[in-house]
Parts: sequence; structure tokens; C-alpha cells
Amino acid sequence: MRRLLLVVAAIALAVVTIAATQQPKIKTAPIDWGQVAIGNGEVLYGELCAVCHGVEGTGDGPAAPALRTVPTDLTVLAQKNGGVYPTDAVRTAITGEGEIVAHGTPGMPIWGAAIEGVRLDYKPARREWFANQRIDSLTAYLETIQAD
Repeated sequence: MRRLLLVVAAIALAVVTIAATQQPKIKTAPIDWGQVAIGNGEVLYGELCAVCHGVEGTGDGPAAPALRTVPTDLTVLAQKNGGVYPTDAVRTAITGEGEIVAHGTPGMPIWGAAIEGVRLDYKPARREWFANQRIDSLTAYLETIQAD
């Protein structure tokens, strides 16, 4: 009985130790349709943005040190815009219509184009509709992480 209690205690300690040391998972693999189909902005952020902008959106993602340009702190977008969240500017940054060098050029896989292009078997109008839905969800999520 004592041996069994020691084994159970050792297993419990190992589980607690592992849980306490685990960091949030950030995807670094290319996106696929299943990931992009998600309409939840927070999940999309974790899949597409957190690797550079960090889990909390402060620009400290695991890929940030490897970048020439420090990723933007996405939590202060409203502060930098007179207290108003810049929805249109955020949307164009995601779609690639804006001039954010770190997001690439229109010929490169900017997130908006990558989101739209993952389901090539769909007609262009339907792909665009789904892409816009996901971009709007991501834009709305970023508004929720704005600092006071």
C-alpha cells in the first residue's frame, strides 16, 4: 500500500511539474484550410500572428528576435490613434493593402491573400467572402486586446 501511494504521489508531482513548465503553443507550420476556416478571431490570432506579435500581442513572439523590424505592439493601436481603435488600418495591415514592410509585398504571401487562397476549389467570390469573414474576426479580436 505504501509503495502504491509513493507511485501515485510521484506521478502527480510529475504531472504538476509538466503542466507548470509548459508554455502556450504557437503554430509555426504553414496554415491549412482547417485552421483558416476557424472564424474565431482569437484562435486565428494564435494561428497566424502570435509567432511574431506574441501571445499577448505585445510584439514579443518567439520569431520576433529573428526579424529585422520589431513587431508592432498590437495592444496600443488605439492609444496611438487618439484612443480610437483604427479598424480600417488594422484590416488593411492584415490584407496586405497597407504598407507594412514586415508583412511582405503584394507578390508575397500576405496573410489576407494567404487566407483567401487556401481553398482554391471554391469560386473566387466565395473564397473572398470567407477570407473577409476571417479577417473581420481577427480585426475584431485585436480590438479586444487594446490597453486601457
